[in-house]
Amino acid sequence: MDDSSMRDDTIIDIVVMLAEIADSSGGVLADPRSARKKIIKKGHSPKQVDRALSLFGKKSNFRVKKPHRVFSEHELSFLSPESAKMLSSLVRYGILSDEQVELIFIRASLDEEKLNLDEFRRVAEMVIDIDNLKVSEAAFVEGDEDTVN
Repeated sequence: MDDSSMRDDTIIDIVVMLAEIADSSGGVLADPRSARKKIIKKGHSPKQVDRALSLFGKKSNFRVKKPHRVFSEHELSFLSPESAKMLSSLVRYGILSDEQVELIFIRASLDEEKLNLDEFRRVAEMVIDIDNLKVSEAAFVEGDEDTVN
């Protein structure tokens, strides 16, 4: 199974859990194995947790940012309330850079409707892992009705 077929809505949630664990231990994920076991016990699959650990590991500059950017009403008009909350968490924990946030807003602005939480999670995962992203995945979220295969 390749990485692109392993995309799952919960991976970004797991990345946030890892950030919370790291935040509670001084901003460092001191024991990734223990964190992995803890998250698997919550019902997530080992593959999901490993993928999330991989994405989290790419964020070597992890830190809790205080204060963080306040999003404009115009920017928030592209996101559902749940997506906006998730975005705030990812920014607060330093998982998303300013450039990655802009990429999310650019992608969200392509839709006529607000980006729901499931779509947001997929887009966030794509921008975090942009170096490994296939060009065909860059502009479209799985399930977009406008795509032609």
